[in-house]
Amino acid sequence: MENKQQEIRIAPSTYGYVRGGKWADKNWREINAAIGIDTNNAEPLGLKNNGKNAGDNTREILLEFDLTNIKSFAFKNVFWYPSWSSSPDEDYGVDVYQLDPDDWDGDTVTYNSKPANIKKIAGNAKAGGMNVVNLT
Repeated sequence: MENKQQEIRIAPSTYGYVRGGKWADKNWREINAAIGIDTNNAEPLGLKNNGKNAGDNTREILLEFDLTNIKSFAFKNVFWYPSWSSSPDEDYGVDVYQLDPDDWDGDTVTYNSKPANIKKIAGNAKAGGMNVVNLT
């Protein structure tokens, strides 16, 4: 039997970031406008420290992927490669969680309105590298 490998790349269909502290009631476009970043919705979403005392720098990125077209495939591995984000360094570790896609909208989501995490699907994933993610 021939071993065939196939690569499928999927970009997020909806995205945004939320930021804590004084930005907690603003969506990512409002935040970018307030700090003078003209992203035109095309710049990477930035990650910052989410530590205990991160305050206004606490950020979380929300992404939605339409997996409809890949449901019939049998995958050995699914990799997450966050080329859409910027981070302090390539070894910056992040946790990846499953969310309910009906509980948020990329245009309006804020830190205070973000949905609850359902399940961790990757732990300490490297923001600057390729990571195996469990999508089951």
